[in-house]
Amino acid sequence: NIIDRLVLSSTDVFVTASLGARSALARRGFPKSRIEAFPNGVAEPKSVRPASEVRAELGISDDQVAFAMIAYFEPRKGHMVLVEAVRLLAASKPGLVDKLRLVLVADGPELPAVRRAVRRHGMDKQFHFLGYRSDALNILNACDGLVLPSIAAEDMPISILEAMALSKPVISSRLAGIVEEVSDRKTGFLVPPEDAAGLAEAIERLASDAGLRRSMGRAAKERFLSRFEISKSAERYLNLYRSLLGRPPAAAPIGL
Repeated sequence: NIIDRLVLSSTDVFVTASLGARSALARRGFPKSRIEAFPNGVAEPKSVRPASEVRAELGISDDQVAFAMIAYFEPRKGHMVLVEAVRLLAASKPGLVDKLRLVLVADGPELPAVRRAVRRHGMDKQFHFLGYRSDALNILNACDGLVLPSIAAEDMPISILEAMALSKPVISSRLAGIVEEVSDRKTGFLVPPEDAAGLAEAIERLASDAGLRRSMGRAAKERFLSRFEISKSAERYLNLYRSLLGRPPAAAPIGL
């Protein structure tokens, strides 16, 4: 369309956060040779509150398993898929669900509907609705993992990188750039979007195995440091700017 042609005529290079988004732009007609895929980066947290302290404030005991979900309450983030997954687990593994806690951080238009669904299924004890929190990293650090069952319109969620930086395993959807963040069955589990049964199975696997949570968490931290730490992201952009200005790159060639 005319907007795409105008953008193409005035842009030297396009930068996406994932290879998936790069391919999507190429399918739209943008020259692949002018598209770089630079993964998002975040800083490694230097100071978070002790997990035991935060868990005590949230009313989560040491023998309970808590998963955080840090996502704006809108349909594309999949909160309702999470509710259905826990409902399925409650029917098949009531003992496990009795010790399971889902800590939901954020606000948004779908929040009332999600609350009603939780209440309708009698799972108020399992779900903690915290609303917006400026200390979301402290909440995430206090939990045993992150769950993000997005169903659409994702690229490379920052919350996943933050979880990895805190050595937390991640359960998320096999969607967009998420597949470039999470190494399936190594740093967490990937399930098809809107697959509540698959999500329930992944939650069960991690919730019932503390050793698996620790090993996946360690692998997640290693993957974060090697690919997504903020200095690596900054270096990619610095090299890009230097190349555009006609200066030699400072380090290795740009790319993943």
